[in-house]
Amino acid sequence: MPPVGFRVRGSAAKVAPLTMAADSKRIVYCDGEKVIALNRLTGEQAWVSEGITRRKQFPFHFGPRLVLHSGVVLFAGGDSKMRAFDAASGKSLWEAPH
Repeated sequence: MPPVGFRVRGSAAKVAPLTMAADSKRIVYCDGEKVIALNRLTGEQAWVSEGITRRKQFPFHFGPRLVLHSGVVLFAGGDSKMRAFDAASGKSLWEAPH
């Protein structure tokens, strides 16, 4: 699989374009294989989702999307599914066709 996005400063973490979001407690992003949350103050990993599916190649007019709002992380990676995770624990809340 080709590399995606850019790297988080000071780490080897990859960040897929359009997938970084933050609130007062955490930074959340997708590395192209899973959704990851970091503690905003320490930079330590808070949680990692199970593997996610995504398009093998993204056309020029598409990018995965991640939104963090009211304690919920919403992620759409181009596989026709929308996923919701609890922002604090990473627990999968639901998955639906998108």
